Amino acid sequence: MKIIDKNNLWNRLRKTLFKTHNSYVSVGVHSTAEPYESGKSVAEVAHAHEYGTEIIPQRSFFRSTLKAKESEIKTRIDTEYKKIISLKKSIEKVLSTIGLFVSNQIKHTITTSGANANIEWEPLKFIKEEWPKSRWPKPRSKQLIDSGRLRKSISYEVHV
Repeated sequence: MKIIDKNNLWNRLRKTLFKTHNSYVSVGVHSTAEPYESGKSVAEVAHAHEYGTEIIPQRSFFRSTLKAKESEIKTRIDTEYKKIISLKKSIEKVLSTIGLFVSNQIKHTITTSGANANIEWEPLKFIKEEWPKSRWPKPRSKQLIDSGRLRKSISYEVHV
């Protein structure tokens, strides 16, 4: 029996799968993020909050989200990669969909002060005498959201 591929599906699938070999999406704070007025990069601030420092308690928004949402992320990846195999979506679109999903989950963790990742963050410790009044935490303010720059800087980049 001879199989005739009139639509050239086999070659399209082969090329698509070959393209996936070194393709990936990175999610986080990238070098394109605009630095703070103080000159600190958003990546430095993100690192300080993710891991904590002597004066800043650890407020993991990245690792905690990945851990808490692991099964949802894996399900999304499986669903999206099936679209590559069936030639319904390109690798670029699939990686963009995955990157958008994960970055939105991380942003949601920041917006909910950790609740999206099922954690409770320790409040920032500050000494009123050492901080200008304009920088005091507002009574109902959300942690990690001052100017919103950190949250806005969570993005994804597709590499194909």
